[in-house]
Amino acid sequence: MPEGLSPIEAGKQLHEHTTEPHQPAAFTGATRHSRAVQIGEALLLSLVTIAAAWSGYAAAKWGTESRIEIAQAATLRNLATRADLSALSTRNFDSSTFNAWFTAYTLNSPQKQGIAERRFRPEFKVAFDAWMATDPVRNPRPARTYLHAAVPAG
Repeated sequence: MPEGLSPIEAGKQLHEHTTEPHQPAAFTGATRHSRAVQIGEALLLSLVTIAAAWSGYAAAKWGTESRIEIAQAATLRNLATRADLSALSTRNFDSSTFNAWFTAYTLNSPQKQGIAERRFRPEFKVAFDAWMATDPVRNPRPARTYLHAAVPAG
């Protein structure tokens, strides 16, 4: 058999403790004060519980939003890095094809110059043709173009 009070007996005992007619009047005032303190404690505890729940909700919401923004920033940073690497590769390719052309030019080999020019990218070919139109061989100060980044002044 289980020890302790049954629910019915517990209810009777609780009722007896809350309504004891044989207590003096001074003790009844203390009981009212005690009950007011208990109600105040319950209200304070409920407010603390609500505040804790709200702060947990706010933290979770902010954490989710910040994670989304961090992921977006990381994606943009990766795209920027990819674009930067692509630009560096393109510039290196343009420099190497121009160096091949320039070597053929210094060797006075029009056939090798033609081969090198056919390897130019279409966008670089436009810049190269514009640079050649300034007559860089005879003009000591040709207009600044993309090729000036690849060709040292001299």
